[in-house]
Amino acid sequence: MGARQAGSDGRAFIMSRQTLNETALDLFARRPTRSFLTKLSFIDAATTKQDGEVVGYRPRQVIEVCGSSDTPKTHVLEHIIASFVTKSCYSNDQPPEERVFIFDHECQVSATRMAAIVARKLDGKQRDEMVEEVLSRVQTCYCRDSFQWLATLNHVHFQLLEAPPAPLMLVFNCIGSFHALDKIVARSVGDGLALSEQVFIFLRQFIRHHSPIVFAAKETTSTISAVIENTRNPWEHTEYLPSSWTSQVSKRILLRIPPPLPFTTKKATDSYDSRPSVLLLEGAVCMSAAQTEI
Repeated sequence: MGARQAGSDGRAFIMSRQTLNETALDLFARRPTRSFLTKLSFIDAATTKQDGEVVGYRPRQVIEVCGSSDTPKTHVLEHIIASFVTKSCYSNDQPPEERVFIFDHECQVSATRMAAIVARKLDGKQRDEMVEEVLSRVQTCYCRDSFQWLATLNHVHFQLLEAPPAPLMLVFNCIGSFHALDKIVARSVGDGLALSEQVFIFLRQFIRHHSPIVFAAKETTSTISAVIENTRNPWEHTEYLPSSWTSQVSKRILLRIPPPLPFTTKKATDSYDSRPSVLLLEGAVCMSAAQTEI
């Protein structure tokens, strides 16, 4: 799994009008038609239609996976990434082509866990070689601040312009990592936009041009009224990100950890063995996930 830290040189951050121009054929070629299922029932349930059909997620959709600090948001993202990047490995008609860019601001995504999850999804004698090939299409970016984040997104934009079209996913862990600091800096110098808001504006153009599926983790905080009144509403939280981001979110999935069952007699180690199982995640949060379509 490739890792890269963006440089803070003087490269331009805004897409030029010339770069965004395209023909009708280009537009038709990149139309969002391919859907994707994460294989996590509590995540895919958000795409269920009224007739019960699970249609999956489509390019240009932005999905926010949010919850308190004790919810396994990063682990959920790792399973989603593994499902996406191995999607074409089950078909012999075409070589694997999915690409994933992870912006791991919190430095929590584990390459070891990712390799184990991917290996569980692959079969065959050459599993080790296949795992290496799959993870070579996953690139992790570590950014210190929003300035570096914006520079990295801009670099990825021009990198994709030179690459052949392929299914693309962007993953942010977490989407609001720098926003509080950016707001403080913006207030100290005037009434300008926080730099993270400029990132969100740029991201809207990026999504329109490259048609990725976007999954973003976000840590939630309880509302003041819920704390004072002790309502213990697990879904009530304060929205702290600006409309430049929230207006892009098409689905919001809220996670929480349910209380342990009183009749459980197994040791704690028995429930958390070395198996990187999707069922383990489902048992932890699927009964306590709420989907909101924006």
